[in-house]
Amino acid sequence: MLLLESAAQQPLVVAIEDLYWIDNATEELIPFLLHHIAASRVLLLLTYRPGFASTWSRQSYHSVITLTRLTQDDSYRLLTSLLGTAAIQEDLTTWVLDKAIAVRAG
Repeated sequence: MLLLESAAQQPLVVAIEDLYWIDNATEELIPFLLHHIAASRVLLLLTYRPGFASTWSRQSYHSVITLTRLTQDDSYRLLTSLLGTAAIQEDLTTWVLDKAIAVRAG
């Protein structure tokens, strides 16, 4: 398997984001990966929303790290960092953060 060959050269991180929207093929791939990467230098990072259930989530190799929502100040710092600027106009900040909240709620 290509992942194992790559991990033999250097540690590897495989990220699959937002399992809430997962398709059937990817959902079948995850247990396969978990079974085959057990003794390798692969970190499989899966992100999902509260309420997502899986058949593998009770396994000993599965750890959950719960993240809380960013505060308004943290969101502002993230936005300025992403844009590479020290300050952003207040109306632009409000617009971007409102859009982020709308996407998260949708």
